[in-house]
Amino acid sequence: MNKFERAYIAGFFDGEGTITVACGRKTKKGRIYTLICAFYNSDQEVLEWIQSKIGGTIHIRPKKVPYHFIHRMLYCRNQTELIIWLEAIFPFLKIKKEAVNLGIMFLKLREPTKHLHSSHNPITVEQKEILRRIRLENMKHSFNAKPLPE
Repeated sequence: MNKFERAYIAGFFDGEGTITVACGRKTKKGRIYTLICAFYNSDQEVLEWIQSKIGGTIHIRPKKVPYHFIHRMLYCRNQTELIIWLEAIFPFLKIKKEAVNLGIMFLKLREPTKHLHSSHNPITVEQKEILRRIRLENMKHSFNAKPLPE
């Protein structure tokens, strides 16, 4: 990505994106946590362009009400790809800069694994604190954020 593409994607992410942590199933080693970034928009073309630059999967939700736009989401959870493009757009972010910084810190603390989406190792106390701080950052911009389960 060139500088202008990174700046555009950062601006789009600041306005239409989210960074969150999915708390998955429990395993013998502990819960599986996955960092997820998503872009929401009704314009398929712009999401496809961003997807061509950073990867991810586009999901389309049908209209719930006839006069609503079709809801589209570019969903990125490949932990290897995430760290690359989050670091690339980081200098251009304004609103979600702290949440993305925390996400990068979380990803760098993960143990390498063959599984691209999450680590099957239990998270450390430091990682859990980072997840808590990501949730707090998201609460600044949302009324629907929920606390991290124990």
